[in-house]
Amino acid sequence: MFSSLVFCRYKRLLCSVDLSKDFFFSYSYNIMRSLQKNVTEKNTGQVVYETMFVWNEFLTRAIRNHLKNTSWTVALVHGFFKQYCLFIIEDHK
Repeated sequence: MFSSLVFCRYKRLLCSVDLSKDFFFSYSYNIMRSLQKNVTEKNTGQVVYETMFVWNEFLTRAIRNHLKNTSWTVALVHGFFKQYCLFIIEDHK
């Protein structure tokens, strides 16, 4: 079990982060994996983390390992998202 000193440290760390900006999560799409892996690999129903994308992976690791389940945690992805409109013009010559 975490000591109260370690708990306070992680609580201060979490409180110092502005979770209203640049953090993403989704209940319906696995944003913890790259688009290429989501498209090419079969969905097993189990949430698999790629730790390079999940900001709170370390903070939730103990509970996920203990429960052998990810239903009680939400993975937060820290990053940048920008969307562009692409116009594709077919040229029939």
